[in-house]
Amino acid sequence: MLRGHAILILFFLGCICIPAGSQAQNLPVSQITSKRTLSVEDGLASREVFCAIQDDQGFMWFGTRNGLNRYDGKKTKLFTKERNGLAENKIIQLAKDNNNQLLIVYGSAGFERSVTRIEVMNLATYEIRSLEEAFPGLPFKGKNVYWVANGGGELCFLIDKPFQYWRLTSKGFELKCEMKAWDRLQAADKKWLTAKDNYHKESGPLCQFFKDCALLRVGNDLPGYFCTPQKVEMHTASDGMLIDSNRQLIFSWPQVYRKLNPQTSINALPSIASTYLQGAIYFLSGDYSQSLVYKARDGLYLYDGNTLKRLMLPEELKIASGYGLYSYFIDRQKNIWICTAAGLLKIKQENNRFTHYFTKSQLKDSSDNQVRGIFADEKGQVYAASWNRLWYSFQGKNISASIGLNDIIYGIHRNGDKMYVGELNIFLFDPQDKKVLKKLTDSVLTEIWSLDSLSSEKLLVGTTNAILTYSISRNEISPVTYPNDSIPKAKFVYRFIRRKDNKFWVIAQNGLYLLNEGADQVIDYFGGSSLTPAHRLPFDILLDAYEDEKGFMWFATNGSGLFRWDRTRNTFKHFNSTDGLPSDILYRIESDDNSNLWISTDNGLMRINTKDFTSSSYSTSSGISHNEFNRASSFKATDGRLFFGGLDGVNAFYPNDFNNDKRVSDLPVRIISYSKFSAE
Repeated sequence: MLRGHAILILFFLGCICIPAGSQAQNLPVSQITSKRTLSVEDGLASREVFCAIQDDQGFMWFGTRNGLNRYDGKKTKLFTKERNGLAENKIIQLAKDNNNQLLIVYGSAGFERSVTRIEVMNLATYEIRSLEEAFPGLPFKGKNVYWVANGGGELCFLIDKPFQYWRLTSKGFELKCEMKAWDRLQAADKKWLTAKDNYHKESGPLCQFFKDCALLRVGNDLPGYFCTPQKVEMHTASDGMLIDSNRQLIFSWPQVYRKLNPQTSINALPSIASTYLQGAIYFLSGDYSQSLVYKARDGLYLYDGNTLKRLMLPEELKIASGYGLYSYFIDRQKNIWICTAAGLLKIKQENNRFTHYFTKSQLKDSSDNQVRGIFADEKGQVYAASWNRLWYSFQGKNISASIGLNDIIYGIHRNGDKMYVGELNIFLFDPQDKKVLKKLTDSVLTEIWSLDSLSSEKLLVGTTNAILTYSISRNEISPVTYPNDSIPKAKFVYRFIRRKDNKFWVIAQNGLYLLNEGADQVIDYFGGSSLTPAHRLPFDILLDAYEDEKGFMWFATNGSGLFRWDRTRNTFKHFNSTDGLPSDILYRIESDDNSNLWISTDNGLMRINTKDFTSSSYSTSSGISHNEFNRASSFKATDGRLFFGGLDGVNAFYPNDFNNDKRVSDLPVRIISYSKFSAE
């Protein structure tokens, strides 16, 4: 049974407001939120949407002022009184049973949500029937039902004459509560009369059904009933009540929120609630563990009983007041559908599997924070070369070390317990004096793009126009030698890879170089300009390479896509944007433990499996800080965590967090339309 009920409760607890710019207003980095608004332009029957539900086939159904809409994710289908025989066009509530039946609650034509009638639609045939026809043996009269909702996989019915609360369980209809204190409503003052019946006919939206509990209200002057499987409690302070995720009641006294647990003792709510849940607040609570909280000044929040996470700003809601919020529904894909007087809002909120470092928002700095070199140590501290500054995280704080640097930093590498930084010279980062970079060399070098360890006493150095070694003890820089002039000199050296035979692959922009074990001589070369066909690569600009466990080489290129090279057969397999890559400009390759390659591009991050070549792409909508990454900007930590740098800091993640990514929806496939073409 899907959950289809949501309610609106208005609290008046004084005029204390959430302070502008307060911590509760901002989503943490661990959350990503996407939003979309649907209205008549998208095929809805009306801008005013009262309710939503999802059926077993995955279709969404929306009750509006002008009819019932079925939505397949792209198009809407309209059901109305005139076209399909509905009793009315204003639909204020939807619920669903376990037999593919949709229960439709109709409302009066005015502004109030007063119930006029309830019918049942067979979702297989779209046949409309009465409650008695749909549920043979109904233990009460269908005309006396004034609200239907889903709760904990069951149907909940509220009836009058007399007032009762029933549930349709696996055992059949069960009477849960008789609200005898409400019977005097039949003689209520005329001011409470609605257009077609008494006040209780519009009290359904005030009631809550959460799992196997219910909080029943009919007005401010009469007690509320809190029903659990164990007992029924009456509460005179019914105004301002809410069922939380632990089946406990939250209710209010002036200026204070308290929680009433099943033992009826009073406990104070967490401080965030007492601080921010005061003022005129609307709780929209359905059959879910979270509630929606609205404040006109601050917007719409998700409240889980402990924390508030803002979903929307007030101006994004486009409603005149909180009275324009009607209900919400959370579907099987975790989308939040909010029904309002100004349209239907679809919000997707997920845990962000990407962690950000050194972004503009974190640094509170508008200057350039492009990242090149990255390093992360065993303690979780992250270092990044950002323009002419070295940023590092220390105990959750972002700190900059930039003394003595005037040019761009590219390479970062740790050899032993010492950190080396490449600019136009090599610098030593002193962890004891974290704001100082000590200059080691004084040579006329070009930009140092890459640094790596040859031994505990020697570094490999890749620059814009050379492959070098640096002796730490002697403080000397030496160039590698080339066997002959047929091998071009390396340009833009981006990475060193130690092979199993202790020789080194050198990835340069103009090709792949092989160094001997001592790393003092080039012994082979593969590139687009090679004179030997067996050494010629089918592209001109190389940005990174990786050798997998089977010995295949993978090449990330600038504009030519991705290549896999079978060196034994000297054959190439080519992948580009026509094969689903987000871009043909690929910057950096890192591997995980599941035969996947993670590749940064100028249009997001991609993952490709080296065995079956399936791929996935991730962009800012997936949680990364910026879609454009950089050359020579990645790192794999000892625990398998991957880091990629780009135009807005560093994005870090654990590849195993993506193992359960689904490439196919969990909804059943259903044909919604088709076209037939003949020979003509």
